Amino acid sequence: MLCCKQWKYYFCVVRPDHVASTIPLDDGDEIEFGCGNGSNEIPLPDPHICNLHLAIARVFAVSGAAEVFDKFLDDDECDFTGVPVYFGGPFVADEVLMRKLECQILGSR
Repeated sequence: MLCCKQWKYYFCVVRPDHVASTIPLDDGDEIEFGCGNGSNEIPLPDPHICNLHLAIARVFAVSGAAEVFDKFLDDDECDFTGVPVYFGGPFVADEVLMRKLECQILGSR
């Protein structure tokens, strides 16, 4: 089976202490898409979006916003009963998350 080699994708670690133990990749490992069963039915990730995501993650980490968001997610006052909470997620409105994040940022000054 031939894999699409139009672009190369690499796993990039932005926050080494926050990589899930279930991810068997190291920083710089190449990721191959389009090699599995049914792969011709799923479009490859847009490399521009991948690079944008990486840039935002780097800014988020170096600006300190990542720690504020971590604190927000660890906040005991807001228990989502183990449901993953993230921006754009189906369980909590983005406006609620933005207000909470804003309170964390303003409260940490």
